[in-house]
Amino acid sequence: MRRMLSLFLVIFVLLCAACTPRPASDADSGASPSASPTDDTQAAATTSAIDKSAWNLVLVNKWLPLPDGFDSTLTLAAVGNGQTLDARIVADFQAMLQAGSAYQLHAQSGFRSVAQQTTLFNREVAGYTAKGYSQADAEALAAQVVARPGTSEHNTGLAVDMAGSGDNSASMSFVNTPAFAWLKDNCYKYGFILRYPDNTTAVTGITYEPWHYRYVGVEAATAIMSQGITLEQYLGWSPPADTGG
Repeated sequence: MRRMLSLFLVIFVLLCAACTPRPASDADSGASPSASPTDDTQAAATTSAIDKSAWNLVLVNKWLPLPDGFDSTLTLAAVGNGQTLDARIVADFQAMLQAGSAYQLHAQSGFRSVAQQTTLFNREVAGYTAKGYSQADAEALAAQVVARPGTSEHNTGLAVDMAGSGDNSASMSFVNTPAFAWLKDNCYKYGFILRYPDNTTAVTGITYEPWHYRYVGVEAATAIMSQGITLEQYLGWSPPADTGG
């Protein structure tokens, strides 16, 4: 009898323990585990983890010119249509052309030496001065369309003006082509980004250029294009406040 009573008590205790509710953990509730860092802290940590000295992430804009003679240090390779790019990106570029072959993609303009950039810039300035603008104003306006010598991504060999779908104009008409739609959706897979998106002139210093693509590597390109940001923002860089963008 005593043995039966002891057994009954043990069973009763076990049943009570099983029925007692316990606090729900994140895993039980299906909620994501709470993270201690804030979104801003995480973003800062991500930015700090980027190797900003990597050759494919070199940042050049109107505020950050390339070192003198940078363009003379490059090893270039042909990519068709009389154009060349940094030899390190040619395989990825050719893979992108092959994947988008239905849109007749090709390089309209690739690497430019600083000397070539000087010619293009001076031509743009002359067009504004012919319209009555002062030299200073003409240069400021020209710099929004054609980078000043030494501040152009084309001087790095990592940038390319694209053409396709029968549009070789390197103008705003390209935004209406199937080639542009394909590039915008797929360029990141090959390490390229749309370098100057719409409404980012204050950050990049360059107006919207749907034809201009820049190699940054697949990892960076995926992050930049998925977030809809610029290379400057990805690297955590901002233009000087007193420039007005």
